Amino acid sequence: MKVGIIGKTNVGKSTLFNRIIGERKIIVHKTSGTTIDRIEHNVLWKDKNFTIVDTAGLIDISDITINNLTSFIKEFDLLLLVMDAKNEISYIELKIVKQIRKIFNKKIILVINKTDKQEDKFKNYEFYSLGFKDIVFISAEHGKNINTLLDKIINNIHDKITNVKPFLKIVFVGQTNVGKSSCINAILSSPYCKVSNIPDTTRDAIEVLACNNKKTYKLIDTAGLIGKKKVKNKIKYLSIISTIHAIKDSDIAILIIDASKYHISETDVKIIELLYKIKPVILAINKWDLIIKKKDVANDFKKQINNKLKFINWIKMIFISSKTKYGLRKIFMEADNAFLQYSRKLSQKELNIAMTDFISKNPYHKNGKFLKIISCIQKTTKPPIFIFFVNDVKLIHFSYKRFLENSIRYTFKFYNTPIILKFKRYYGK
Repeated sequence: MKVGIIGKTNVGKSTLFNRIIGERKIIVHKTSGTTIDRIEHNVLWKDKNFTIVDTAGLIDISDITINNLTSFIKEFDLLLLVMDAKNEISYIELKIVKQIRKIFNKKIILVINKTDKQEDKFKNYEFYSLGFKDIVFISAEHGKNINTLLDKIINNIHDKITNVKPFLKIVFVGQTNVGKSSCINAILSSPYCKVSNIPDTTRDAIEVLACNNKKTYKLIDTAGLIGKKKVKNKIKYLSIISTIHAIKDSDIAILIIDASKYHISETDVKIIELLYKIKPVILAINKWDLIIKKKDVANDFKKQINNKLKFINWIKMIFISSKTKYGLRKIFMEADNAFLQYSRKLSQKELNIAMTDFISKNPYHKNGKFLKIISCIQKTTKPPIFIFFVNDVKLIHFSYKRFLENSIRYTFKFYNTPIILKFKRYYGK
């Protein structure tokens, strides 16, 4: 079931959304119109599952014409119409109610937000005049009556949905205007994410579902990342924080780079440095259709990327075009492969055999003292972490650590995923 949160700007829709999902997923700011995209999230409450959708606030009458409202509301099974308890019912809100009742046969819960004080209850009688059967008075900021609202929502769900299969979460990151939103729209064949030549069109991390080869994926569009010195306002700063949270919450990161600029920038390199230690990363070179016919330019561009990223030459690079849809399906194939490596757990036996082979081929000593690796274990996955027990941690040199990392990576084909090596002193039994 899909539940839509609708209402005017600044009535607390995004705060309510964040409260329901239990995290700060959407930027909340006193500036009107901070939410400019619709945001979705799956919610499980008392063994019942539904999708909650936050939407941009309706600002004036032109936003609630019949055509706009039809395309806006038709997909929702249940509507949460949010109003502000501290303000009188506005003409825009009366218009929303009238249009919904005239056109749709939708279940609606009227949610009166910002009822923070005891005396507010005496001011709320006018909302009953709207004639809604279900009215809930809440404070999204303080969590008041949120459980009551959730109970009313699931009372409208007739099928119990359990064992929901988790989606592979793919986050699209990159600088502003490199085509992140356009790529997602092209994959979906629908203008789901807002696209504009104006920078910072995307502010929140926007989640949508996509299918490929009968598998479902969650695609996450994010705000463009820029250098710290260029962050001039709070909303932009909060957008970057939202992007970082989306990266941490994802399984795979797709870094979009604009091929039409004919170079990979220092900001791109810094973004990769942020990503590659914590998440599998796939480089997607977008707008490849603009330079693919220029063979010299294309070859120079590939060489430039390889040179600048030689410190992480294990990262997969694909060439795509959101305009022609060239290469977009490769994103799913490479994401699946990367996640398998990210989640892979080696057996102790195969790891011991490999370690013996590595060490015999390239023993290491420093100042006449040999490094002895007594054992190695894989502690965790996502990312794979390997712990080496050695005779002396001080003997570990960066170059030998890189040798061991590359040996594990190429022997067991850990491409596209970070692997972490740790060294501990072995004290014996």
